[in-house]
Amino acid sequence: MEVKAGGKRISKKQEIGILERHTKKTGLEKTSAIANVAKIQTMDALSDTLEKRFDLLAKESTLSSRNMKWF
Repeated sequence: MEVKAGGKRISKKQEIGILERHTKKTGLEKTSAIANVAKIQTMDALSDTLEKRFDLLAKESTLSSRNMKWF
Protein backbone atom coordinates (compact mmCIF):
# COMPACT_ATOMS: atom_id res chain seq x y z
CA MET A 1 0.00 0.00 0.00
CA GLU A 2 1.08 3.48 -0.77
CA VAL A 3 -0.32 6.77 0.36
CA LYS A 4 -1.29 9.17 -2.37
CA ALA A 5 -1.44 12.95 -1.96
CA GLY A 6 -4.26 13.89 0.36
CA GLY A 7 -3.76 10.78 2.53
CA LYS A 8 -5.68 8.38 0.25
CA ARG A 9 -4.36 4.83 0.30
CA ILE A 10 -4.03 2.92 -2.96
CA SER A 11 -3.06 -0.69 -3.61
CA LYS A 12 -0.03 -1.73 -5.68
CA LYS A 13 -2.36 -2.90 -8.51
CA GLN A 14 -4.04 0.49 -8.66
CA GLU A 15 -0.64 2.21 -8.66
CA ILE A 16 0.59 0.08 -11.56
CA GLY A 17 -2.68 0.67 -13.44
CA ILE A 18 -2.25 4.42 -13.10
CA LEU A 19 1.32 4.22 -14.42
CA GLU A 20 0.26 2.06 -17.39
CA ARG A 21 -2.50 4.48 -18.35
CA HIS A 22 -0.03 7.35 -18.46
CA THR A 23 2.51 5.47 -20.60
CA LYS A 24 0.12 4.25 -23.31
CA LYS A 25 -0.17 6.46 -26.37
CA THR A 26 -3.58 7.68 -27.38
CA GLY A 27 -4.90 7.24 -30.90
CA LEU A 28 -4.20 10.89 -31.64
CA GLU A 29 -0.56 10.58 -30.59
CA LYS A 30 -0.13 7.46 -32.73
CA THR A 31 -1.66 9.21 -35.74
CA SER A 32 0.57 12.21 -35.17
CA ALA A 33 3.66 10.00 -34.97
CA ILE A 34 2.72 8.25 -38.22
CA ALA A 35 2.16 11.60 -39.92
CA ASN A 36 5.57 12.81 -38.72
CA VAL A 37 7.26 9.70 -40.13
CA ALA A 38 5.51 10.25 -43.47
CA LYS A 39 6.67 13.89 -43.52
CA ILE A 40 10.25 12.86 -42.77
CA GLN A 41 10.20 10.24 -45.53
CA THR A 42 8.80 12.77 -48.01
CA MET A 43 11.41 15.38 -47.08
CA ASP A 44 14.15 12.75 -47.38
CA ALA A 45 12.97 11.78 -50.87
CA LEU A 46 12.82 15.44 -51.94
CA SER A 47 16.26 16.06 -50.51
CA ASP A 48 17.69 13.11 -52.45
CA THR A 49 16.08 14.34 -55.66
CA LEU A 50 17.44 17.85 -55.22
CA GLU A 51 20.89 16.55 -54.35
CA LYS A 52 20.98 14.37 -57.48
CA ARG A 53 19.80 17.30 -59.61
CA PHE A 54 22.44 19.57 -58.09
CA ASP A 55 25.18 16.99 -58.75
CA LEU A 56 24.00 16.63 -62.36
CA LEU A 57 24.02 20.40 -62.90
CA ALA A 58 27.49 20.66 -61.37
CA LYS A 59 28.82 17.97 -63.73
CA GLU A 60 27.20 19.64 -66.75
CA SER A 61 28.69 22.97 -65.73
CA THR A 62 32.18 21.44 -65.42
CA LEU A 63 31.88 19.74 -68.80
CA SER A 64 30.61 22.85 -70.58
CA SER A 65 33.38 25.03 -69.13
CA ARG A 66 36.00 22.56 -70.42
CA ASN A 67 34.54 22.72 -73.94
CA MET A 68 34.38 26.51 -74.09
CA LYS A 69 36.76 28.27 -76.43
CA TRP A 70 38.42 31.35 -75.05
CA PHE A 71 39.15 34.09 -77.59
